[in-house]
Parts: sequence; C-alpha cells; structure tokens
Amino acid sequence: MAAPEGANTVLPPVPGIKPPGPLIFGSKPAENWKLFKQRWESYSLVSDLAKPPSAYQAALSLQSLADCAFLVYNGLQFDSGSDNRTVKEILDKFEEFAVGQVNVTYERFRFYQRVQGEDEPFETFLTAVRSLSKTCTFCAGCTDSMIRDRLVLGIKDKATQTELLKISDLTLQKCIDTCRAAETALLQGKALHDDSSTPCIHKVSTSAPASTHRGRECKFCGTRHNF
Repeated sequence: MAAPEGANTVLPPVPGIKPPGPLIFGSKPAENWKLFKQRWESYSLVSDLAKPPSAYQAALSLQSLADCAFLVYNGLQFDSGSDNRTVKEILDKFEEFAVGQVNVTYERFRFYQRVQGEDEPFETFLTAVRSLSKTCTFCAGCTDSMIRDRLVLGIKDKATQTELLKISDLTLQKCIDTCRAAETALLQGKALHDDSSTPCIHKVSTSAPASTHRGRECKFCGTRHNF
C-alpha cells in the first residue's frame, strides 16, 4: 500500500541559504547568544546540515563567529579534541558562557520595570515582556505566571487592569486574550466615535428663495419698476 501523501517526505535543502553570523556577544551576551542560536537552528534545518560529517558541521559553525566570539571559543574547555568536536558540544559550551555572563538581578530589574508605553500596542508590549523574561532565569514552572503578572501590572489601560484583577483563576493565555479583546474594542469604539463626529452635509434646497427686491418707485407714474 502506498504511503499517504506527505508522509515521511524530506524536503530538499533551500539553495543560497548562508550560515548566520557573526556571533558578537557585546554588552548583552545572553540575548545575542539566544538570537544567534535560533538562527543557527533554523539554518541547520533548511540546509539539511545533519547530512555532512560532524567535523564539517563544527568547522562551519566556527565560521559564524566574530573575532571576539572566536577568542571566547579558544578559551573554552572541552572534553573532546578539536578533530572530533561536534556542533552540539560547541553550542552547549557557548550556552554555559553566555548564561554565566548574565547579571540576573539586573535582568529581573529590567523585567519588573517594564510597562506599556502610552502609544505602544499590546502585542509589542507582550513581545518585550516575553523577551525580557528569557534572561531572568525564572524556573520553568513559574515563567508564565511571572509574565502574566507583568502584563497585569504594566498594562496602560486601567479599566482592563481592573478587569484582570477580578479574575481569580487568571492564566497567561486568558490574560493575553482579555488584553487583546479590550484593545480591539477600544480601537473599534474610537473609530465609530470618529465616524459619528464627521460633520453632515446639509441638504441643499432646490426651491429658489422669495425675492425681496421690489424695485424703485417711478417718479413719473408712481408705480415700482425693476431697473
């Protein structure tokens, strides 16, 4: 029996895709590392990087390092030799280095201080809070609740905030749905208000106004004529 259409289908690698880079740790090593790792994993998938030998994969990953990151790599301690080192080992060591450079107290301070800007859409605020949470090293079981609390405390619309505080079993998803719905309703209400405030065009009368011009009295015959 033929396999169902699409089952076990392996797509060919996308041509022209280049490795991400360069990796620069800079003043935000953890954030920069996480972005690089995401790009590398995406590149590995679309380029089918699992097929080439491990040595090739490792060498290719090193080509994606800026000079400063290469210096860090040279200072890392590996259990394996450079000839049989795998990409996973390299990524794991960089992960340890980047996370070790994080000032958790400062990262959490930034997280707790984040509030929604006056003209900032909720989706932008949500993305920022989620991004900040990644360097706070919250435990896996409490990250969602920490994000939820930051959204409740930092949202700019006080009516929505009050509504959220009334929900005793508030989950992160329910919080997000409530905020999205409130913002949509607010924007729609504003649009309706703007439409209703548009001045109406007054109906133009088609009837001619009665003429008030009666002419002048003639000095010869005593009647009025239009001159």
